[in-house]
Amino acid sequence: MARIEQDAASEEAGATLSEVMKLAGALGINGTPGYVVGDKVVLGAVGIAALKEWIAAARGHGADN
Repeated sequence: MARIEQDAASEEAGATLSEVMKLAGALGINGTPGYVVGDKVVLGAVGIAALKEWIAAARGHGADN
């Protein structure tokens, strides 16, 4: 636990979190979950079926493939 706390308080972790927050803001992701699927941003807990559909669409084929 001490190692996790030490790592979480590091400059590297802070810089990484800052970078991720900037990227999320630029993509319009302001909560969790948020997914980037292909060139689309999917917000919220849409469920596995919907995620499969988004992924299939990003791959250019139907959800059954």
